[in-house]
Amino acid sequence: MATRLFFQLKYFGDDNVAILNGGTNSWITAGYPVSTDSISAIKGNWVATAERKEILATTEDVKKILKNHAAQLVDARPTAQFFGIAMSPVVLAAGHLQGAYSFPTEAATKSVNGAEEFMDADDYRAIFKQQNIKPNRPIIADCNTGHLASGAWFVAYEILKDKNAKLYAGSMNEWTHLKNPVVGLPQ
Repeated sequence: MATRLFFQLKYFGDDNVAILNGGTNSWITAGYPVSTDSISAIKGNWVATAERKEILATTEDVKKILKNHAAQLVDARPTAQFFGIAMSPVVLAAGHLQGAYSFPTEAATKSVNGAEEFMDADDYRAIFKQQNIKPNRPIIADCNTGHLASGAWFVAYEILKDKNAKLYAGSMNEWTHLKNPVVGLPQ
């Protein structure tokens, strides 16, 4: 996912990064030029800088949030996984973190001419409102492995300009392997 790479580059200090909304399909549909010519790889010069720990949530951060409710937990997995109807093979228990709000992966983008594109901020504000996610409170986004959650983090951090948004990179994989509790339908 482009949002996961975007997050990782931001985490390691890079602000010169963007996502092509809709990817190659939107590019082609818009009539921009493409080429199938082969190119030679060139040596890059990218260097990581200091970690931006303020955008990363740890398991301990999540445990604190469960106690003090200082942020909202936003689960970015498919609805069936949120409710514990289905379970990813990378987690050990079905369900979600206590008190988490669902922002399912299928709500992160919309299909436009066969491409998945991000929406505008007003659309996300409306979706968040329907899901009871408060726009004035920071979020910690989670999923199974931190990949789908990066989409929710991107929406909050970049589109809604919530610079307090964090990604729980370990997500449910780490949470359940540490035997922490979840809520949902039992498997």
